[in-house]
Amino acid sequence: MKELCETYGVVKSRTTLYRPAGNGSAERFNQTLLKMLRALEEEKQNCWPQYLAELVHAYNNTLHSATGYTPSFLMFGHHLRLPVDLNLAVGPQQPGYLVGGWVKDHHQKMSIAYRIARDQMKTASFQQKRRYDRSAKALPFLPGERVLVCLRNKWGRGKLAPWWSPEPFVVLEQVGKTGLVYRVRPERGGQENTLHMNSLKPCVLPLAVPQPVEQPQEPKAALPVFYGFL
Repeated sequence: MKELCETYGVVKSRTTLYRPAGNGSAERFNQTLLKMLRALEEEKQNCWPQYLAELVHAYNNTLHSATGYTPSFLMFGHHLRLPVDLNLAVGPQQPGYLVGGWVKDHHQKMSIAYRIARDQMKTASFQQKRRYDRSAKALPFLPGERVLVCLRNKWGRGKLAPWWSPEPFVVLEQVGKTGLVYRVRPERGGQENTLHMNSLKPCVLPLAVPQPVEQPQEPKAALPVFYGFL
C-alpha cells in the first residue's frame, strides 16, 4: 500500500478512533446515504442493496452547497443524463467540433469549475468552523491528570446505559501538535489508548486510598484463678 500511494502521489493520513469528524467527507456521505435508505418503503428496506446504484446516481447528480456543482460534473465535466431526460426525449447539448477543440474546451470548463468549487469549499469550511467554535471549549489535559473515557460499546439497555467508564484513566502524554489527541492508560494499569479529547472528561472521583491491613492479634493468655481456702 505504501508503494501504491507513492506511485500515485497519495498522502495517507489517519484519524483517531471513534472520531467521525476527522473523516468528515466520508462520514457525511454515509449519513446522507443512510437518510436516503431510510426513506425507502418498508418492504424495500429489507433488500436495500438492490437500490444502491439508483441512490448513488441521484446523489452524484445533486447540487452540493459546499462546491456549487454536482459530483458527476466535477468528475466528468458534464451532467449525466437522468431518467427524466429520457422520458422528455431531451438529448445532450454538445457543440459540434473536432477532438482537439473538445479537449481545449473541456480543460477550460473544468479549470473554471474547480476554481469555483475551491472558493465555495473555503467559504463553507469557514462557516462550519465558525458554528463549531461557538460551543467548542478546548481545555488541555496535563500529564498525570485523571480522566474518564467515553464508552462506545455501552452495556446496559437504552437510556440507562452508562456513558463514561466507571474506572478513571491517567493522561500519559499529548500526541501531535494540535493539542486534541492524548494517550491514556487505566489508573490501575492496563492497555494504553490514543483518544480524542472529545472522548475524555475530567475525573472528579476521589482517589482510592489504600486501607491499612489489620495485623491479626495473638489471643491473650488467661489469668490463673485463685480460690480462697476455708
